[in-house]
Amino acid sequence: MHLVKLALFAGFSWTLPAGWQSPPEPPPLRCPAPPGLVAASGATVVMVGSTADIEPRDLARLPERPEHFRLPPDQQFACLGLGAVLAWQEQGRALSAWVRGGHQRRDEVEALLDSLVVERVPPPPPPAGWRTAFSGTADSIRVPPGWSVRALRVQRGVARPRVLYRLANRDGSVILRVREHRRGPVSTAFARGPLEFDARRRAGLGFRGYRVSFRIFSRAGASGRDLAWAEVAARSAGFSPIGRE
Repeated sequence: MHLVKLALFAGFSWTLPAGWQSPPEPPPLRCPAPPGLVAASGATVVMVGSTADIEPRDLARLPERPEHFRLPPDQQFACLGLGAVLAWQEQGRALSAWVRGGHQRRDEVEALLDSLVVERVPPPPPPAGWRTAFSGTADSIRVPPGWSVRALRVQRGVARPRVLYRLANRDGSVILRVREHRRGPVSTAFARGPLEFDARRRAGLGFRGYRVSFRIFSRAGASGRDLAWAEVAARSAGFSPIGRE
């Protein structure tokens, strides 16, 4: 096999066999594939990409990269059409290879995948990768790793003020409480803009007459990281009028 060139994209690189090229645009699919490398030779197309926002438990379910890639039989996929898909984890990233027409050039496709170099990239800043807790029908908040959460699952019939969420770190030294208050006008305490915590670690949000407060409680010795995570979790909260009285 004559090795032609090295392509690089988003921390990926691989060596293209002779006669292969990197198309400037990915081939059309019925739905978007993860962004990454694309190579084509005739009717054979190989795409490799990573899933940026994946829960840690889902990443752990993926197999490690094999010593040698072997192309599985073609199947009918909703997005790909007739082709093959391989999935694995490497360098803390969830990766997949989408192959169309690969069995016409099986040896070259497998060699191309074997040549893949995956660089470790810094993880995205939180709350990416944090699990999501839901309150009511359409509210959500991201939960820091290792933290516990209590959520008000059914809001109807529960009078305001009512606690929507209570998040706590492992030792209970940091607690985030999210409370919904009686409806009223937007004020300095319940602003429409980004959450800004005061010196007592309080913040408020107002929308469509609904008012929500955030309060971070801490004990002596609480870590700065957990206090910062509590603010990140608060800013990740999303609310909707759906299911509210």
